[in-house]
Amino acid sequence: MDGMALGAAAGGGFATGGVIVYVWPLIVGSNPGGGVSDWTAALIALVLVRPLIFVLIASLVAAALWHYALTQRSRDLAIPLVGGLIAAIGGSFGALLLARFGTVVELLWHALVLLALSLVGRSVLHRALNQDRRAVGVAGQRLVCPNCRRVTPPGSFCSNCGHPLLSIP
Repeated sequence: MDGMALGAAAGGGFATGGVIVYVWPLIVGSNPGGGVSDWTAALIALVLVRPLIFVLIASLVAAALWHYALTQRSRDLAIPLVGGLIAAIGGSFGALLLARFGTVVELLWHALVLLALSLVGRSVLHRALNQDRRAVGVAGQRLVCPNCRRVTPPGSFCSNCGHPLLSIP
């Protein structure tokens, strides 16, 4: 979960920078041209869809690296890392190839990429929550250490201070 949260923050920062660069000609007063439908589709993509794509890509890659650091299994890198990289590369090249058809088609392409990333992100989020549950314990199975007063998973000793825990019948 930590990797997904940190990755989402980094992706959000990158998306904010992209919005500023894209909108800068409007801020300085130049007339970029285009019709209402083009600008509507461009703004929806710029303000909503692309930032979500950047946030999901960054959170998937960060979750993959974080999960690998915790488990040391290379198979934990596969789904999130490959999904994030395919979305980044495929989404970019697809947008470049479809740009000549207008911003509405490009918006639809980004929406498809976002949908695919959402499905992969849901799977990775589920795995991250399961990893955290195993590390902390299920909600009904958490114990409070009598020595350090911190929450610890059930066992013979506290995972924080090492103090022996009372056995619960």
